[in-house]
Amino acid sequence: MKLYFNSIKLIVLSFVLFGSQLFAGDEVQQLGDTIHNVSIQISPFDAECKINGSVVIPNEIEKLPAGDYSVILNKNGYKSYSNKFKVSNDNRHFLFIMEPEKITGLLVKTDPPGASVYIDGELKGTSDAGFLLPIKKYRVKVELEKYLPVEQEIDGTQPAKLYTLNLKLQKNTGFLKINSNMKDLIVEIDGEVTDQQSQYELVSGNHSVRVTAANCSEYSTQVTIARGKTTSIKANLEKLTGEVILNVIPSDALVMIGVANYENARKFELEPGSYKMHLSSDLYDSKTIDLVVQKGKTNRLNVQLVKNAGFVSLMRRPETAKILIDGKDYGATDKIELRSGSYLLRAEVDSSYYPFAENITVSKNKTTNLKVDVKRRKGVFLFNSIPFNTRVKLLQNGETKFEFKGTGIIEELPIGRYVVTVESPGHKSVRSEMVIKENKNYVLDLKLEQGVDEILRTETTATPVFLKKIDGGYFSMGATPDQGSGTRMELPVRTVAVNMFYIGTTEVTQAVWSEIMGENPSRFKADQATGSLPVENISWIEAVKFCNKLSEKEGLTPAYKIENDSFLCDFEANGFRLPTEAEWEYAARGDDTTAQFRFAGSRNADAVAWIKSNSDKKTHPVAQKSPNKNGLYDMTGNVAELCNDFFDRYNPSDLLNPKGAQTGKKISIRGGSWNSTDGKARISARESNGTGARKSTTGLRLARSSR
Repeated sequence: MKLYFNSIKLIVLSFVLFGSQLFAGDEVQQLGDTIHNVSIQISPFDAECKINGSVVIPNEIEKLPAGDYSVILNKNGYKSYSNKFKVSNDNRHFLFIMEPEKITGLLVKTDPPGASVYIDGELKGTSDAGFLLPIKKYRVKVELEKYLPVEQEIDGTQPAKLYTLNLKLQKNTGFLKINSNMKDLIVEIDGEVTDQQSQYELVSGNHSVRVTAANCSEYSTQVTIARGKTTSIKANLEKLTGEVILNVIPSDALVMIGVANYENARKFELEPGSYKMHLSSDLYDSKTIDLVVQKGKTNRLNVQLVKNAGFVSLMRRPETAKILIDGKDYGATDKIELRSGSYLLRAEVDSSYYPFAENITVSKNKTTNLKVDVKRRKGVFLFNSIPFNTRVKLLQNGETKFEFKGTGIIEELPIGRYVVTVESPGHKSVRSEMVIKENKNYVLDLKLEQGVDEILRTETTATPVFLKKIDGGYFSMGATPDQGSGTRMELPVRTVAVNMFYIGTTEVTQAVWSEIMGENPSRFKADQATGSLPVENISWIEAVKFCNKLSEKEGLTPAYKIENDSFLCDFEANGFRLPTEAEWEYAARGDDTTAQFRFAGSRNADAVAWIKSNSDKKTHPVAQKSPNKNGLYDMTGNVAELCNDFFDRYNPSDLLNPKGAQTGKKISIRGGSWNSTDGKARISARESNGTGARKSTTGLRLARSSR
């Protein structure tokens, strides 16, 4: 009690010391009533508070209308508190203090825990739990399912004492074991279906049990379970169905019993009675069996269907013709097994072929040989040119379909759209598109212009590669004054001459490389729709093989002869190759060699090149920067470009079409890359790499000696 009154004094003292500031406020008017700023405090602060019968949180009440109010406070361990108070201009601050009761503590622990705890018949909670109670005697009861209840009296008349009740609960269960002649039982105990178990733990007493199984009779009984004992019952069930076990050849035969489709099932349970079992399979005669099913009996049936099929053996032209029989697509199959009977066979290629259809008959155990010749729709192509020694190609979708020299007549040319290319030494080539129509003549009469093509293009790649003609001439090769300070590998500066050649207007893209080589080794992968990033991460050896493969696809003579580890370039061949260092530098400087640009097309690298200062550490699509005077893109930057030459010092006496050293371990690389400083991206700057090395900074540009 001394502690209680000391607490009251502290609360009152706090109220006096801080009241003037805490309860400051002015009255206001609201909806015609006088509303006052109020403060309400209670002790203890977490007691239940009701004002005018409604539960409220006192410290959240800031305004009340003037008038009379009642307050009720409740909390375990405290005496009930009720009072009245009046809100007015002079009475706005209120403190309500509850008086503690004399209490005792009770801790209820059970093994196992989770039992319901009743104190004087009222449910207070579950064990393990503690309770604060007024001092008096109590009757405590604990209950837990499947355990015996325990009831005990507690003398709680001593204040501030903690009573502990430890109770070891005893099981109030026995076990039920169900023996049956059936498996997969459905067990229902006291109206509730339970999972099948080896035995069931039940509270002692009487229980109703129901046992059944699929397609079986029902067993019901009442059992009495004694605490700690096992009660066994025998639930023998009667099968209400019969069983059919079927072994059939072929194993995939379809089974119908009545109107029910059992597909590939081979074991059935049926109600007693008579049935029609129908068995069928493609390529076999169907069979119907009369089936009698008896309750509790098993029928075992072995059935072999009789095959009723023959074969159709096809010889087709063209080999790509697709075969359809009664609308079913058999693709490119040449031997087809069918049930005996009559069928409509159709063959399809594309719109340039006539439709093909034929009625066929398939006989049991026989092979029908059939020749399918799908005729193509055709027209006539007549060609004449001056000069007469032209080389003519007809291409479709990049593939050469026909090729001849001089004047030609193709009397049966399949209909469709073609690209015609016409070439002759000393003359500019002609590229034309034509459409051949059924039973029509197409005449192409040309007079070729003398000269050399300014631009060459690939005809067989999905993305064409363009090469620009670079007229022969001479220039100062090496670290000329416009290049700034060069290395000793760029010296001596000497005047060299090069013959006319062709060089790619852009670096080889990933799309073209992937089409020819079947893979994309690049670190920076291009968008699949465009593939316009330059290919990189390739070796010189791979670049040489790419040149030869592209030459063969275009019908050109490969420039490289490859034997073991030896690579020899034939500069007289008309196939693709890598440019020499001299060709590369001559093309990079542009047709106006007096311009003296430091980079390919400009004195400002940003205008023409992706280099370290602006590339964002990656490659970029080709032809995004400005070209040089020759119309060539990215000669500076993006990816450095492999050359044909082995890397070595310049030979001062090698002045006419210099090709560099003929052997070596490293290959020359020109132009700088996305990772190069402007000093290493200069036109005359030289780098090198091993013939088998790969870098994400290195790609290639194609060249050709002639058309």
